[in-house]
Amino acid sequence: MPTRIKSSQILDGSIVATDLHSAIAVNTTAAGTFASLTANGGLTVDNFTLDGTTLALSSGDMTLDSAGRVVLDAATDGDIRLHDGSSMYGQFFTSSDDMYIRGRRANAKHIFSGTADGSSFFNSLLIDYANSGRATFNENIVAGGVISTSNTTGSTNTTSGALTVAGGIGVAENAYIGGNVIVTGNLTVEGTQVTLNTSALDVEDKNITLNYHASSDTSASAGGAGITIQDAVDASNDASILWNATNDEFDFSHAITVPSTLTLTSNAPRIFLYEADSTDLNTALFSSGGKFTIRTTTDDDATRTTRLEVDHNNGNITFYDSAGGAGLVWDAGEGTDGALLIGGHTDLRTGSVAGRNDAQLSLESTNYHNAIFVENQNTANGYHLVLGKTRGTAVNAVTIVQAEDEIGSLTFAAADGTDLRPKVAQISAYVSAGTTPTTNAVSGELRFGTTSQAQDTTTHMVLNKDGRLGIGTLLPETLLDVQKSSTALYTSSMSGVPSYTPSDADMIQVRNSNTGLNDIYAGIWFETGTGATNTTGTDRSGRIALVVDNDSSYSSNFVFQTRGTAGTLTEKMRITQDGNIGIGTTTPSSQLVVAASNGGNGIETQVTTHATNNQYILAYDRTNSAYLNMEISTLNLSVATGVGSSKFKILADGKVGIGTNITPVHKLDVDGSIGTRQVRHSVRPSLNLDFAKTKQLDPRISFYRDSIATYCDSKGVLQYSNVNEPRFDHDPITGESKGLHIEEDRTNSALASTQDLPIDFNNMIVGRRDVGPAPDGTYTAHEVLATGGVSRHEVNIKYQGTANVVYTASVWVKALGAVTHLMLSRAGGSDKCNFDLINGTAGTPGGNAVPKVISYPNGWNRISITYTEGVTGTRSTYMSPGAADGSSSVYNNLDGNNVNGVLLWGEQVEAGAFVTSYVPRDVKFISRAGNARYQDKYGKLVVAPKDSPRYGYRWNGRRYVETGLIVEPNTTQIAPDSEGIGGSYYLNGYTRTTISTVLPTGETGSCRKMTMNNGQTASAATGMGYYLGLMPRTQNTVYNTSFFVKALDEDGFRVRDGLSSGAFLDVNLTTGVIASHNTAVFKNVRSDKYSDGWWRVSFDYKYTGSTSTSSWLALRSSNDGDGTKGYAIWGFQVTTDRLTSYIPNPANVYSYVTMIGDTTSAKSYTRDNDFAEMLHVGDLIPQPLGTVYTEFAADEPSGSFGGIFEILANIGQTNGIDHRYTSSAVQFYATNNYAIAVGGPITPGVFTKTSLAYDFDSIVNSQTARDGVQTSGNTVHIFDLDLKHIRFGSIDFNTAYQLNGHMKSFRLYPERMDNAEIVALTENN
Repeated sequence: MPTRIKSSQILDGSIVATDLHSAIAVNTTAAGTFASLTANGGLTVDNFTLDGTTLALSSGDMTLDSAGRVVLDAATDGDIRLHDGSSMYGQFFTSSDDMYIRGRRANAKHIFSGTADGSSFFNSLLIDYANSGRATFNENIVAGGVISTSNTTGSTNTTSGALTVAGGIGVAENAYIGGNVIVTGNLTVEGTQVTLNTSALDVEDKNITLNYHASSDTSASAGGAGITIQDAVDASNDASILWNATNDEFDFSHAITVPSTLTLTSNAPRIFLYEADSTDLNTALFSSGGKFTIRTTTDDDATRTTRLEVDHNNGNITFYDSAGGAGLVWDAGEGTDGALLIGGHTDLRTGSVAGRNDAQLSLESTNYHNAIFVENQNTANGYHLVLGKTRGTAVNAVTIVQAEDEIGSLTFAAADGTDLRPKVAQISAYVSAGTTPTTNAVSGELRFGTTSQAQDTTTHMVLNKDGRLGIGTLLPETLLDVQKSSTALYTSSMSGVPSYTPSDADMIQVRNSNTGLNDIYAGIWFETGTGATNTTGTDRSGRIALVVDNDSSYSSNFVFQTRGTAGTLTEKMRITQDGNIGIGTTTPSSQLVVAASNGGNGIETQVTTHATNNQYILAYDRTNSAYLNMEISTLNLSVATGVGSSKFKILADGKVGIGTNITPVHKLDVDGSIGTRQVRHSVRPSLNLDFAKTKQLDPRISFYRDSIATYCDSKGVLQYSNVNEPRFDHDPITGESKGLHIEEDRTNSALASTQDLPIDFNNMIVGRRDVGPAPDGTYTAHEVLATGGVSRHEVNIKYQGTANVVYTASVWVKALGAVTHLMLSRAGGSDKCNFDLINGTAGTPGGNAVPKVISYPNGWNRISITYTEGVTGTRSTYMSPGAADGSSSVYNNLDGNNVNGVLLWGEQVEAGAFVTSYVPRDVKFISRAGNARYQDKYGKLVVAPKDSPRYGYRWNGRRYVETGLIVEPNTTQIAPDSEGIGGSYYLNGYTRTTISTVLPTGETGSCRKMTMNNGQTASAATGMGYYLGLMPRTQNTVYNTSFFVKALDEDGFRVRDGLSSGAFLDVNLTTGVIASHNTAVFKNVRSDKYSDGWWRVSFDYKYTGSTSTSSWLALRSSNDGDGTKGYAIWGFQVTTDRLTSYIPNPANVYSYVTMIGDTTSAKSYTRDNDFAEMLHVGDLIPQPLGTVYTEFAADEPSGSFGGIFEILANIGQTNGIDHRYTSSAVQFYATNNYAIAVGGPITPGVFTKTSLAYDFDSIVNSQTARDGVQTSGNTVHIFDLDLKHIRFGSIDFNTAYQLNGHMKSFRLYPERMDNAEIVALTENN
């Protein structure tokens, strides 16, 4: 039963119905208040029932009467729904801040109805959804703004056009129509001017009437009517055709061009051409009496002078000179082809001169001048006079010619009193004899002929098809072939006057007509080259000249000259008037003199084919029957003096014989005694170890090292040797092999962060780690950049130091940006040095620092300083980059612009007085709290699960190479919607579409295609672009921006700085090359190649705008837009850190996504010492006589102690031979008691060669040599030792000493060499 409350009861508390199935009924009119009312079964007030989410009125109307506003608050999209019974017909709601009014019944209309008088209603607006939302207004539409329609139809139909009006249209102001206008009725323009701004005006009517307005208009009143073409710049240049009513004519302001036919019909048509700016200089064209005439006239046409006349009756054309005579006549009736007469005044057919009746071109004059003058103004080519020949008989025939056909001739004729037919000379062109002309291939020759009192010419010279010139022959066989049949004979007795005369016509003569001078000459030049420098003679290669020494005595010499490398002709040979021949001399005193300058050649004789295969050089004294003969054959060389007496022979097998007629049977046979100061002979070593050349150990050598170690290969790249693997080192720059590398043990004590970086930074930040190639060829170098503006910038290498211990700190460094130097210094002391990173040199050290620089390829330098630590505990070595060497103020003022800095690799601090090979730290991955991405060996972007290490790869131009363990810090990505690239990025002049393609992940997925709209310009400084928009920005903050981009049908990509209109960055999407960029705006630019044509482009950019500025970076194409071509883009990333592996951010609005960094551990690592030995090889050690040789270099500074090798009888004993270096000398030791000095102390890094000759059986002086110099001798006290073990790079007599350097070679010889031999051994090997 419901619980009822009486009307007299006023309840200020709460009424609770605990029965879930009961209800509370309140029936009262009294005022009452309730603090709360709970009715789980419902609540009924009068006709209202409130139950759960429903308020129901059982009957009557519902009135909401509020003293204030009525607020309908629906939390779900503001959704208010209108029902008619149980059916919903309407709805109000909001979406994305927009308000919607939606009808919910199919094809229903929205009707806006009202009343003007309060009683009658009409519809003012009807929206018909059955017709796609068509809106019908009852009356006029008044708009204060623009009325636009999005319908783009081109229809002009009154029912289907974008805008249709049933009645007329009244426009009070201007009207603009962007498309065509069709007027089906008449068009009346009541204004004063009609302007048609169109490229063409088409009028379909056949007639246009001007001056049409009223019946009173006449042609006289139409004066000035016509067409005017306006010149908007200069009105004086207006072009017009106007009616001149006064002269009853049309006046043209400009020239008239008639492209086809202009017809004038009259009995005597004429055209007068008057020049308005000149007096009596006019031209008239007449046609009368079958002749066309061009005459010059005066202004009044009173005087006419004929200049040209064309006779239609016979086709003759006559040009008249100033005197009225016919200066040039074309006679169309002469012969079959017509004829042209120049300078003649008579008809060619009736001429009195017989010689020209058959000429088609005749030039006659009584004056002396050039008959024909042709000038060509072209700078390269001239006019050609062509005489053509065909065997065809018709005009334009091209019947092929045949051999011996005359093509054309140039004939010179002289009058003989009768006519001009006698020929004097003739040049003719013929088709070459013996040839067959073909298409585009006709061989020809020129023939030159003259006459001798004859009618026709005789050919005397021919230039044939091969460029050969024949004189006296039609078939020249050489470049110049001169022939004549003559009976003249030549005789000479080699003395006296020859029996011929110089005027004989059978000779070719080269004459210098000058006389009375000494040293005049006549000669022949021999020339090579193009001839372009012929006037200077630099192309001439040689000359033969007859030089007259004395003109009065007629003494002469033949001189032969050739051109040397200096480009000038010099004399090489001369035949004197005495018959002497001089080669290399101008004054030969004998029949043959060969003079060779220092280093020049002597006399060489060669035989290619001879009956005995012999070749001789013979000097013979006929009077005394003695000679010097050198016989060279395929078997031997012999030198003989006298008759039949060979004194020296060298046989083909290398045997040498010295003596009379001796044939050697040994390498050297001497018939007689030998006197010599020294005889050298070679000794084969019993043990020959060439470590530098072979780069491997003899298999009898045992090698030990209980750790990995590093060495430099021949290309200058640092490599790693495994445990017990020997190292064969090289010079990093020259690649020279340095042999076996042996060092003592060392520990790298440098401390590192969890990212394997130096721990402390002062105004410096860490950039990418995968920068390379590093010195070991990997991409593991650290990029450390200066930041924070102009200040001092430092990186600290920390280590656990001990007071009074000598340490060496080293690091590989490469300069970036404006950095050129780096100062390495010890904390708390004056030990420091400035290093020149560009030239690889060390400056003047400070304090007690000892610096060293080793240059490596690709701009790397390993720099180090050695110093004594003063404090025990955690210590630091400072690295301070600077822009120049000098005072510390330079380092205090380096610009921290995130570009200036250094690449660091291989930090090392070791206890020791010198730097040793790199000892890598032991870096291990520990954990990472989330997933992270990296590039695998196939170039794909893959995901590494949390707590798993990442080993990255990078494209090196040929393949993907490993960059090592990826260690990155926590990094926040602020670019939203990084892969969808939607509304957070806005467009200007661009269209973006979604396409499906293979992504950088290697999987097929969606990305954006960006297409520049047609007409957009890539070089535009502002405006168009694809903008990075909705993300927070802080003024003057450096952001790293990166994205993946791939060429589709557009291969050029460009980034524009929205705040600096001229700053661009261009990328070639085919090669990934950064084509160009503004380095002041875009810094640390790089592009990384991924699979399937993707490139990840990244750069640092300093945002200088305000926080509200939206235009900052705009992406566009490098080429102008055409509306179709575009590129694919995916994976945006923006961070305030340096570039990291890709971090996706799927949020469509601004939000942060943070990648959790990697945690690693790094600890010190110790490189063990190298140890090499040969055991039980006594058979290889020469005893008691022998010689030992070695070549080595020590890296320790002068004054250090080290062992080079030792030869022992028993391991651990002190009897034997060892080789060591001390603070003052290099020494050999015998039984660790007797020192034999071999020169002074070592020079670090410089190879030295030493040798020791020994004898164990007797007390004798041992002999030593070093680098080609005998050094010393001493008594060796070693008796009857059985040496059988060899150690390399160390000795262990009382104290162990390492070589700490390199050994190139080691040899043992089974003979005790003498002083000269061991000197030569250390000099030449």
